[in-house]
Amino acid sequence: MNISDITTLWFWFGFGGMSLGSLVICLLAAKMKPAHRYHALLAVAVTSIATIAYFALARGLATATVGNGSIYFGRYVDWLFTTPLLLLSLLVIALPAKSSGEDSREKAGLIGGVILADILMIVTGFFADLSSNTIDKVVWYVSSCLWFAILVFVMFTVVQRRANAVSKQTGKVYGQLLGFLSIVWIWYPIVWALGSTGYKLISLNTEAALYAILDVSAKAVFGILTLVLVTRLKHGLANNSNE
Repeated sequence: MNISDITTLWFWFGFGGMSLGSLVICLLAAKMKPAHRYHALLAVAVTSIATIAYFALARGLATATVGNGSIYFGRYVDWLFTTPLLLLSLLVIALPAKSSGEDSREKAGLIGGVILADILMIVTGFFADLSSNTIDKVVWYVSSCLWFAILVFVMFTVVQRRANAVSKQTGKVYGQLLGFLSIVWIWYPIVWALGSTGYKLISLNTEAALYAILDVSAKAVFGILTLVLVTRLKHGLANNSNE
């Protein structure tokens, strides 16, 4: 079995993991109250997009040859759509809809800023992958990491405080989900630097395996975990309001 065969198997693993995740999310959504199913909609949107991306990668439709190497641009298309949705799934927990006009504008600005930082993180990472010149590649890579650092800082400080202000339970659930997603996301720039896009210290097979495992964890597992914790949160808040 050559490298491309093993890499393709990991693409199929990603496809299968996202498909299964989508099914589980739909089953969990069926048990949720209709008013809360927007959480499931965000989760299944993420896994559905990733399912399409992995199918395209497995079929060789999301790869391009640049210079002497290949770029799996399907990953970046996936990330460009799914990472803002993942962040939005956190933001809707921390920033409830009911608020005054001024507070609504503040929340809109916060959400817009977070999403913009995320998009810039992905776009600069893609430019780093496209770069053949080492200096250009490092500059774009560092820029992407800086946007990631800004994003994480805002989510752990400003947004966390907003979640804590909603309720102790809300702050706890938001913190748990943010912690899980951050632990997974921190590995992406590491794999990028070690893999074919960076210093080539790991094989293409290992790179594909790590990305597939990280993607399934950050999307399918995270989506399922979000629905489980949100359901508990809603029940807990409802019980407290009835006391």
